[in-house]
Amino acid sequence: MDAHKPWQTLILACLGFVLCCWAYLELAALPQRTTIAPLLYFYSLAFAGLLFLYFSKIRWEIALAIGLVFRLMFWNHIPILSQDFYRFLWDGHLNTLGINPYDFKPNLLIEKIESPLTCTLYEGMGGLSQQNYSNYPPASQWLFALTAWLGGQSLMAQLGILRFILIVGDVVAAIGLLRLVKSYAYPKQVVWGYYLNPLLIVEATGNLHSEGLMLAAVAWGIWFLKQNKRIGSAFFFAMSVAIKLVPLIWLPLLLQHMDKKGLIRMIGYGSLFSVFFWSSYLNPTTISHYLQTIGLWFSNFEFNASWYYLIREWGYQLTGYNIIRTLGKITPWLLTGTIGLFAIWPRKGKEKLLWQHALGLLSLYYFTATTIHPWYVIHLVFLGSLTQYRYSWIWSYTVFFSYLSYQNVVVEAPPWLVWLEYLPVYTFLFWEIWNYNIRSRLTSVSFK
Repeated sequence: MDAHKPWQTLILACLGFVLCCWAYLELAALPQRTTIAPLLYFYSLAFAGLLFLYFSKIRWEIALAIGLVFRLMFWNHIPILSQDFYRFLWDGHLNTLGINPYDFKPNLLIEKIESPLTCTLYEGMGGLSQQNYSNYPPASQWLFALTAWLGGQSLMAQLGILRFILIVGDVVAAIGLLRLVKSYAYPKQVVWGYYLNPLLIVEATGNLHSEGLMLAAVAWGIWFLKQNKRIGSAFFFAMSVAIKLVPLIWLPLLLQHMDKKGLIRMIGYGSLFSVFFWSSYLNPTTISHYLQTIGLWFSNFEFNASWYYLIREWGYQLTGYNIIRTLGKITPWLLTGTIGLFAIWPRKGKEKLLWQHALGLLSLYYFTATTIHPWYVIHLVFLGSLTQYRYSWIWSYTVFFSYLSYQNVVVEAPPWLVWLEYLPVYTFLFWEIWNYNIRSRLTSVSFK
């Protein structure tokens, strides 16, 4: 702890620990996600505890242990904020039966593989998931299969196994991120803004989303890249994409920081490892079904968006109907073009700027997306830890307001809720851009 003020930092650390313990115990005990007041109150309390812990500057070993304590409070928790875990376990069960989860929609299979567990999983995943093919990449499928194989027919056993693996992933990510932060000469407590962030703890450990595991692979992919170990780097980057596709948005930016030889080796190794991860599931039918499912995020699904709501309103005024399907045909191409432009645009500067560009590109995608679930923002918090920008920390708090949408019969955020979530994020972002870029450039200009 801080040697100059030992008592003050001890009090901060103890207060932060107690507040977080109280908050997570209550969050883990909530009966349903429509109990909004306690949900937001205790989530806010957890963030208050995080601030106390952050400014206490505790040693990293202590912070690592504290984070484990917080996560273990969700050990016997059945997620209430998201139904996705039912689909995770359903896909895992299909894998153990030798059925390709990309080939069949659950509603076409339930009568053929009916059992007490599969009925529970089928009913729990909800109608939307029942009618669509799986969209979880191969490494996630391996994780689900391992969970189903080890857990057998016990729902709680499977939840415990999956939760244990995701907690280990969070620890591995924190250790890798700590190495990176030290190499960039950032304060080490930045890591705790990620590892102890309530959004990561609630959504990864509590709701069993695999963003933390994916970012563990990203962290070590970056670390091996910094050590010029291309094989290790390519393996972990390929693994991260095989867990979640999202790193594909910013990974092409790495190419502009390599010489020709390094570029060829990185693409070669990355392609080889990608084939390793994806080959067991690839066939023409699988590819068609997978692309069809991914397309739903551009042309069908709407939740907690930002700029898209403004575009949709303009579309209503212009055409009289929702233009999401029209946008869904254009958006993937615009995204691909933007990524390509970022990747090939000539840039000079320090390696630190690479992560600013990655953070900016992923933020741009999220700001324009039709669907933003709370756990998506975890990725931004991680990338933000490699820069001086902290607006993603603000978003990791306000994005939780989106759970207010589930109070309505039709799950959609009212305009005031969108403003409540996004206004603080954009305000802090613009302040940071001004403070770190525009103002510094203006003050550096000398007039003669």
